[in-house]
Amino acid sequence: MTIRIARLVLVLTLLTVLRAAAAPPDDSFIAGYAAAVLERVPGVTRVVVLEPGAPTPMAPPPALEPPRILSEWQAGLFPGGVLFKPLIADPRWPHFAAAWQHYIDARQFSDVAAVSFGESFAFYRDRIGGAWWEVGLHAGVFSVFDLDSQSFDLVNADYLVGIPLALRYEDFSALFRVYHQSSHLGDEFLLRTRTNRINLSYEAIDLKLSYEIADVVRLYAGGGYLDVKQHEENDWNADVSARAGIEIDGVLLTRKLQIPLEYFMGHSPNGQFYRDKVQYFGLGTHFHF
Repeated sequence: MTIRIARLVLVLTLLTVLRAAAAPPDDSFIAGYAAAVLERVPGVTRVVVLEPGAPTPMAPPPALEPPRILSEWQAGLFPGGVLFKPLIADPRWPHFAAAWQHYIDARQFSDVAAVSFGESFAFYRDRIGGAWWEVGLHAGVFSVFDLDSQSFDLVNADYLVGIPLALRYEDFSALFRVYHQSSHLGDEFLLRTRTNRINLSYEAIDLKLSYEIADVVRLYAGGGYLDVKQHEENDWNADVSARAGIEIDGVLLTRKLQIPLEYFMGHSPNGQFYRDKVQYFGLGTHFHF
C-alpha cells in the first residue's frame, strides 16, 4: 500500500513538471522592461504592449504645437536651439559661411571670398512666468580673401566674442548682448598694397527686438552703443544689407543650410575698411547649427 502511494505521488509530480514545461512562459516582466526603455527614446510619447490577437489601438492625434517648440525649448544646461533666431542678413552674425562677393568700384579689391567660422548657443535656459530666458555665447571669425591676387591673400579678419541674454514670449523675442570685436589686416595684403593698418578694437552693447508673424514674416529692430569713433566718423549713417534665397532644413530642426543672393550698400563691414563706402553683391552658402 505504501509503495502504491509513493508511486502515485511520483506520477503526479512528473505530470506537474511536464505541464509547467509545456505552458508558455510569463513574459510580462520582459514586456514591461521593454516598454520602459522605449518610453525614454526622444519623441516617443506612449508605448502599448498588445497581447497576440488584440486589435491595434488608434494612434493619438498629432500635437498641435509646431515641432520647433518641441525641439528647441528645453530647460537646463546646454539646451538645443536658441530663443533669438539668427538675423539672416546681418553680415556679422556668428555662423559658418562661405560666399563670393563682387565689389563695385572699390579702391582696394574687386572679387573676394568671404569666409566665416562661428556659432551662437545657449549655456542655460529656464522659464520666467510664461516666457523663456537664456544666457549663452556668441563667437565668430569673419575673413575676406582677395580672389584677384595670385595667392588669394587674406585681406581682413574680424574676431568677435560676446555674451548674449535672450528672452522669448510666444512670437516675440529680444536679445541683449555685450561683446568685443577686433580687426586685423592680412600680412600678404599689407606688404603688397602698403595699406595703413588701423588698431581697431572695441567693446559694445546692443539690443535687438523681434516679432514673427505666422512663421512667414519677421520684423526686428535694434540699436547699440560702442566705445569707438567708428559710427561718429560715419556720421551715424545707416547701411543696407539684404539677402534672399533658399533654405534647406535638416533632420534636426535647429540645423539649416541657406543659399542666398546678397546685396550690401554702406560703410564696409570689414573692420579695417570701416571708413570706406562700399557696394557689393554676391552668392554664398550659410550653415546654422
